[in-house]
Amino acid sequence: MSITALPTPPSRDQESSVFVTNANAFLAALPTFGTEANALAAQVTSDKNAAATSASNAAASETAAKGAANYKGDYSASTTYAIGESVSYLGDIFIKKSSAAAGTTPVDGSDWLLANPLRESGGTATGTIQFDAGAREPALPMPADDISMANGGVQTRTLTANATFTESLADGDSVLLHLAGGDTYSVTWPTMTWVGGSAPTLTADDVLVIWQRDTTVYGNYLGSVV
Repeated sequence: MSITALPTPPSRDQESSVFVTNANAFLAALPTFGTEANALAAQVTSDKNAAATSASNAAASETAAKGAANYKGDYSASTTYAIGESVSYLGDIFIKKSSAAAGTTPVDGSDWLLANPLRESGGTATGTIQFDAGAREPALPMPADDISMANGGVQTRTLTANATFTESLADGDSVLLHLAGGDTYSVTWPTMTWVGGSAPTLTADDVLVIWQRDTTVYGNYLGSVV
């Protein structure tokens, strides 16, 4: 963006008629000059921010490239990883960013970079996704007494006392729940519709599927694995 040149400014050694003419033209041009100067300053700031973003993206790409070339397999708490080395942890790929000691659990932040942020951020993939070697989801502990997708679609829970479950599902969510201890402790289920008409009688080790369609939560007892 360019700034329009100001006209000849007035000078004390000019004749009065010339001075007045130049002064009027100079003053009349100042508002346009101010507008263009402000616009140029905004453009400079925008360009500076864009350059900073590009530099950050380039640094992240460099780290990712180093991580791909230095993949060390599944994360081990007893291993000290060097900057640029990458590991698998809970289904995600993390790249080491600092010289933190062994036992520093991979979490996106100052020590580790999450290399596949779609899962972390809950983003949406559109179109067709092809998994040449299948898709793997680790079984994670059920968070507290709430049935939700917070810990993924395959969850485990061992009862140590009577429990009252709640749910935080949305339309399309489903959870495969591997539940242990149902023969010793009772479970009060949230409002839901069970396949077969009623909640199951639990055993020491059971597998259930719970999902939501529209606004209705459904449950299906797959069976006991005792």
